[in-house]
Amino acid sequence: MAVLATILPRATISMGKDIIPGGPGRIENTRSLVQAIVAAKAVGHPLHIVFVHGIRAEGPGESTKFSARLAKELGATVIKEGARSYIDLGRRPNATMWGDSPGSTNPTTAIWRTEEEWQRSRPFVDHAHIAASKGDVYVHEVNYWPLLFPIKCRFLLAPEHELSGNDVEHLKLCKDWLNRVELDHLLHSKPKSGGGAKLNGVLKHQIMNWGLSDAVVALGPMRAYLNKTMDLAFAMAAKDTPPDQEYVVISESLGSFVVLDAYTAGEQSVRNVLDRTADLYMLANQLALLELARINGIPPFAPAAEQKLAETMPITSPMEALVDWASRSQVRNIAGPPSFPKQIVAFSDPSDLLTYRVPNLDGITVVNLYDRNERSFLRLFANPIKAHGGHTNNAAVWKVLMRTANTR
Repeated sequence: MAVLATILPRATISMGKDIIPGGPGRIENTRSLVQAIVAAKAVGHPLHIVFVHGIRAEGPGESTKFSARLAKELGATVIKEGARSYIDLGRRPNATMWGDSPGSTNPTTAIWRTEEEWQRSRPFVDHAHIAASKGDVYVHEVNYWPLLFPIKCRFLLAPEHELSGNDVEHLKLCKDWLNRVELDHLLHSKPKSGGGAKLNGVLKHQIMNWGLSDAVVALGPMRAYLNKTMDLAFAMAAKDTPPDQEYVVISESLGSFVVLDAYTAGEQSVRNVLDRTADLYMLANQLALLELARINGIPPFAPAAEQKLAETMPITSPMEALVDWASRSQVRNIAGPPSFPKQIVAFSDPSDLLTYRVPNLDGITVVNLYDRNERSFLRLFANPIKAHGGHTNNAAVWKVLMRTANTR
């Protein structure tokens, strides 16, 4: 009772309308999205925004609500959308995994069993154009999720049928990588285990199987395909742009890591675009978590051949990538001094299970902002999925993005 007496007098159902600054930099020392649009127009260019989705993607369209809201804020409309460019990653790899994949009697199973499955896994870029009086904006949404689906669908979701129970919501998204017989069996039969406790099962399905698994894949050998996807996608975003074109990169969750990993791997188009980018916006991020897999100073014990391979594909941390990005060519600021520190504005909901602070980094103005995307019940619980993915629908976030005062 004493514990309840301590909690209940302060307990409320809250929906934070304001954003709390979390440092180390001040938002007043950063440029708004509107200023970037105006600055690009001043030299006769549109602004190009590269939008990269994050963890738990369920299909295309992550940037659609962003583009619609941006157009509304600018008093314009999305005058052209739906254009799609597919990314060719070459021949189907002979990639295999140890796992309990449906229909397999072997200890290792091919991830892409047919050429059709490989083609369905092609990443792509969706393009949208916004024409506004303050300046034209092109939004390029990078979709890398098709590369992750067959791995999650066949080696996590399908076997989970017998353990924690069916994730019906996401199994239905797996129809391109599970055949009809496999899918019908999973959707219409009961798990042998009887399934886990309801809430535990939901959390495992949503957070582990469909969420954190993306980050695990990105840290492994699949990074080669993700790096190449980012490079070809950024090349599409930069197609036919002038040498002094400026960009803004907006990344959700894991998207920040995937972009920075391609940057450190030396993918030329990613480097060219990021070196002409002054403004990074991160809508939730796992950088601090994934940094744990990139510890520096551990001496190598690998044989010479493996060490040579590692040297051709350096394992660099995302924080090192940001410092490298900051040290390279500065982007011209049309509205102010010739150059200025590059900026990171990172939004995080405190109730999000999968977001972390961005630390102070030399040569970069880093601003952490704490927003509230989801209601909390008695300050005890908030839906972690909505907390993680609600930034583009949050009016307080847009107030920060679109402020028009000259703050530089």
